[in-house]
Amino acid sequence: EENIAHAAKVIGKSSHRRRVFDAIYTGKQRAKNVSQLIKTTGLPRTRVLDAGKKLADNHVVKVIKQDGETAYEKIGFFHSHKKKILGLAASPASAFAQAVTSAASSRNSWLL
Repeated sequence: EENIAHAAKVIGKSSHRRRVFDAIYTGKQRAKNVSQLIKTTGLPRTRVLDAGKKLADNHVVKVIKQDGETAYEKIGFFHSHKKKILGLAASPASAFAQAVTSAASSRNSWLL
């Protein structure tokens, strides 16, 4: 739950990050290079790289080199929770806060 909330927070309201995240985690291909993401998202190269860097810096994707080009690799956990992450990222702040609170309370339930 905490990782799902973290990924949703990183994506936030940014349509660019949302489109790049969705493109990376769509299909069976394990990694997508920047050229593929430009085609898929319709975003300029700089926007794809900015969004990819933000996702990678926050450990939502892994950065690799694929044939000399920057590529982003899926992380299994986020792939299996893609719909929930995108739903949380698109939802109002109250739903996001609720998810964070439920994650925190379930983690601390042993204290009760």
